[in-house]
Amino acid sequence: MAMMRPAAARIVDRDLARTTAVLLGAAGQVLAPAVGPRLGQRTIGAVIDEHPSVLTPPDAAFAVWGPIFLACTAAAVQQALPGERRTDLQRRAGWWLAGAYAGNAAWS
Repeated sequence: MAMMRPAAARIVDRDLARTTAVLLGAAGQVLAPAVGPRLGQRTIGAVIDEHPSVLTPPDAAFAVWGPIFLACTAAAVQQALPGERRTDLQRRAGWWLAGAYAGNAAWS
């Protein structure tokens, strides 16, 4: 018969899995736009140039992503701190953040 692990060990494993997912998602959304073109994908700029529209914002509008990625990275690092991993807030928000970061990486 298999020995059951203590509940505390299972919770720590879930915290570690969630924290890892948040960190990987944050890294993925930052790296995806740089990696995609190296794998043969067209850049977003190339697609925009190919399909001009009056609704397309000027290039400077995309600069907002720098602070957004910086804030997401800071949130991921903060969540990975040993004293933060097991807080109720991190447990409630972590998987949502990981999903949002992964979705943004996939969209890129």
